[in-house]
Amino acid sequence: MSNNEETPIDELINKAKESLSKVIIAPGTVFGDATIYNFDYENKKNYFICLYEFPGVILIHPSKQVTQGILAMHCGRTNVLNDKKNPIIIHIQRGTDLNKTNSNNDVSATIITLNINKAPLKRFLSIRDAIFDRAQQCLQFENEYNQALHENLSSTLLNNYAPKILASSNFTLHVHEDHLNIGQYEKCVLEKLQIPYYNQPKLNSMFPHRIHNGVIPQAKKTSILPILIMAQRYKVDIHKYHIICERNSLRNIAMDENLYVMGVKKIGETLFLRRHDNRFVDKNQAGYRFEQMCIRGYNSSTCFKQLVEGNIGTFKTLITAETDAIDEQTHQGIELKSRYNTIDIYDEEDSWLQTFLSDTKTIIVGKRTGEEPPRLVNLHEYNVSSISDDKVKNKILLHLYRVLDFLQQNVKQDGIYLLSRHYDPNLENHNLYLYKVAEQDEQELTFITQQILAQLGFKY
Repeated sequence: MSNNEETPIDELINKAKESLSKVIIAPGTVFGDATIYNFDYENKKNYFICLYEFPGVILIHPSKQVTQGILAMHCGRTNVLNDKKNPIIIHIQRGTDLNKTNSNNDVSATIITLNINKAPLKRFLSIRDAIFDRAQQCLQFENEYNQALHENLSSTLLNNYAPKILASSNFTLHVHEDHLNIGQYEKCVLEKLQIPYYNQPKLNSMFPHRIHNGVIPQAKKTSILPILIMAQRYKVDIHKYHIICERNSLRNIAMDENLYVMGVKKIGETLFLRRHDNRFVDKNQAGYRFEQMCIRGYNSSTCFKQLVEGNIGTFKTLITAETDAIDEQTHQGIELKSRYNTIDIYDEEDSWLQTFLSDTKTIIVGKRTGEEPPRLVNLHEYNVSSISDDKVKNKILLHLYRVLDFLQQNVKQDGIYLLSRHYDPNLENHNLYLYKVAEQDEQELTFITQQILAQLGFKY
């Protein structure tokens, strides 16, 4: 449908039934398989559709104006996927109740539900269903309560993580498409270090204006090379680590909420994890613009990442973690978040885990207005250690440990594996699964080899 046009309800429902019947992936609820929201925003009639058991929102009118409006309403976007075959999809960390946003005077919403005949069930992941179907084996993670394990570990996981920052580097936002090209990725990890020191913005100051071409697509296949290049440059011995990955790989596993899929490869005693997802950098997103207000003078064409070691139970971990800002006095990391019309963090457990894993001590939330550009009206500082309850934190870390232990026991060196949390149409169950990839798919999914490690000076 065209952007910013008012579509008759009957036409909208017919189009929705026709198109959504091809993608509905699970039985409906009493409210139907899909819910159409019809709302007025900035004098325009707009629509979006929520699917049952689908972690996101499909915009029917995907204009930039409407997209920004939805983001302002939900205040929780983590990713936007632009797909030529589908409308824009906005993924949010948790299900969001539109009624919470109806306090805004400029937004009114009505709800229409429809029931749709379901197409053959799909996984709807960034890996083709055929690859899962061809897998040589599929193991299901048994998430059963283990009292002995809980008593032995739950009280110690939090204190034993003991994060240590080993190195810091600047990364270019534009990365190379070939995720196995060492030479190209060495150019992406800059030699000269610039630290994004925190500079508190003044209240009532305006956010930076939007820019043209603010969205920077990332490589279709995420590379694990930046972690290894940092380790090589700073002479970090990777052999002593059981788990090497990006921070958000551990976040996905530990929070056990969102659908995800990540590649797993075992070399020696080390498990390498690589997420399969659709990434991009949106410089027009309010959170990004708030960060720029707080680190003035920092090169906006790069991001700042740190190499962090830690311990999850008996497993020694090495991760890279993007850090928004650094306190110039304490040299400790700061996480910056912008919220519309509130200073609440939202998703306290996930925010705690994000900062805990990277040894970040402080979260600063900037409250903004809904105008464009937004105006900063309040700042609130949170001490990371005071967020959430210790019992909840240990429960999160215990689940993470159990999954890592599941991988160590079941991943062998003779293949490539996929760890994925999703609804499996063959098993008719929503769970966490480990697949051993079929030989014909190994080349496509290869992200690390002994030869690559040897080229970087790491011999196994």
